[in-house]
Amino acid sequence: PANSGITDLVFATPPETQSVTLRARQTGGTPLELTWYEVYDAAERIFSLEGMSTYQPQRVRWYPFDSTSASAMLIPNSTTDVYTYRPGRLRFSLAAYPEMEGGTGTVNVHVDALLVVGAPPTAGTLHLRLHFVNVGVTAATAASDVRVQTMLQTYGSILAQVGITIADVSYVDVNAPALAVIDSADGEASELSQLFRTSTGTTENVLNLFLVQQVRAGSSREFNTLGISGGIPGPPRIHGSSHSGVVIAFDPGVVGTGAAGGRMAAQIAAHESGHFLGLFHNTEMARPCGAGETPTASNPCAPFGGGDTIADTSYGDSNNLMYFQVNGTATNTRLTAGQGFVELRNPLTR
Repeated sequence: PANSGITDLVFATPPETQSVTLRARQTGGTPLELTWYEVYDAAERIFSLEGMSTYQPQRVRWYPFDSTSASAMLIPNSTTDVYTYRPGRLRFSLAAYPEMEGGTGTVNVHVDALLVVGAPPTAGTLHLRLHFVNVGVTAATAASDVRVQTMLQTYGSILAQVGITIADVSYVDVNAPALAVIDSADGEASELSQLFRTSTGTTENVLNLFLVQQVRAGSSREFNTLGISGGIPGPPRIHGSSHSGVVIAFDPGVVGTGAAGGRMAAQIAAHESGHFLGLFHNTEMARPCGAGETPTASNPCAPFGGGDTIADTSYGDSNNLMYFQVNGTATNTRLTAGQGFVELRNPLTR
């Protein structure tokens, strides 16, 4: 129930566990925000919503983005200098909140966890499902389209830096011309949510990559963007929810034509899929908050140092893939070993 129910769950993970991905998906009831409230491993509390909301550093970073319908948390999502997962008892709590002050309702939620178990992963494959939304390319023509194939080749080269290979690419046509330009991105009624909910028809462990003409962020965002991820991380293996994938702009007027357009699209796709696999920006757009300073509408700043919690990334490194913006030639494609450490522990990476 909204504002009153916080559900505690406990389970155990085997000694060889490399990562745990908590998943929650609404199965009925009132649309409410699903929020991870507290998480404890075998030795300590590793996440607290209250601590995060007051800008205290967390062992595991997670932000309550628009999380109606589905949510996920990847443990760990940093390098071992910040946190090393301890297999064994894991306790976590989930809460539901209304979208507006004073709202009420009850939500039914299916909760589970995906584990990566065995030796520390050093390589893997990422399976892709490309969805074409009135972009002049179809499932039938994609295999011979220069921009699409250059995008896939370049995308694969970027991920190869950390031992990830693109595999089993499939193509889907989305018959929804009204969603070819994404004009709104917040809430269940937004065009972005509508688009992601079209990702039905499969139960496979694939990343849904939507290609649209443009991504306009909507009234609650102050600028247009080149792509959006369904979460950090997105909910792996959950299809048909309002967070089930990433979307990128693919119009030639936005990314360019021919091979150059394909390379630009690849950078955007790799960046947004980096978010979906659990990576935060190495450098945020806003300046880092100073000592004792918190962000406000009139004085925006980025908390937690304005970057990620990965040891071998550098704040201000504009050549890194997870820099907050693409450079003019789309050559900021560098991934570090620490970023690969996180991506390889996401269950989407087979």
